[in-house]
Amino acid sequence: AGGSSAATSDSACALCSEGKWSGKGATECTACDIGKSTDNKGASSPSECEPCPVGTFMPTGSTACEVCQSGRYNDKTNMAVIKCEDCPTGRFNNAPGYPNAGNPDQHNHVNDCVTCPAGKYQDEEGSKDCDLCPPGTYALSTASGFKSITECTVCPSGKYSETSNNGLSCSDCPTGKFLADNGSDRKLHSSSSKCTLCAAGMFNNQVGQASCELCGIGEYQASQGSTACNKCPKGTWNDNSVGTSVRMSHDELADCK
Repeated sequence: AGGSSAATSDSACALCSEGKWSGKGATECTACDIGKSTDNKGASSPSECEPCPVGTFMPTGSTACEVCQSGRYNDKTNMAVIKCEDCPTGRFNNAPGYPNAGNPDQHNHVNDCVTCPAGKYQDEEGSKDCDLCPPGTYALSTASGFKSITECTVCPSGKYSETSNNGLSCSDCPTGKFLADNGSDRKLHSSSSKCTLCAAGMFNNQVGQASCELCGIGEYQASQGSTACNKCPKGTWNDNSVGTSVRMSHDELADCK
């Protein structure tokens, strides 16, 4: 009978496996054309070989249609497909697929490739996940997805970003510290250690600052990283508030005279 084959006339007929067919009296099954397969065993005509459905493809050397791999999709109908399309840059698809089991409905359209979320980017096609923006940068969400590490924005002055920020935001440098660079180099914003202590003779009582303030007239500060200056003791004064050495005129008690 068609759809089965026998090695000899005395052998029992066996159903052709999926992806193969045979006519009446055949001694072996014939594989469907590349990119085509059958729904069931026992096909008796090449007309029963149909293109792999959307969300699937036919791997090289196989006679069965398999679900597209993670990072890929197939939206073509009535076409013999031997390779699924790669998700575009800025997107990913982490749904399981060949060589493991998967659901073709999760691989049948480019929209199954999800836009990289805020804090991440993807500069390669056919990806199953997105990369985290590196320390010192952040990325807000975008409709098309970030496609390059260069689209991760460097933190502005007074701020830094570590791995724990997940690329979502920058953190403020604490009081008593500052960070002068204004978004020119991500390495200068890559950790809290990049926030510099205010020098002696200066202070900073606000977070997220690009610089520190000089102690005022009648004040001094001998310590680094201070949030306020000390008043000169009674009977002493410090009025040096101009010039190139102003800070050093406020950086020790002896400056009060």
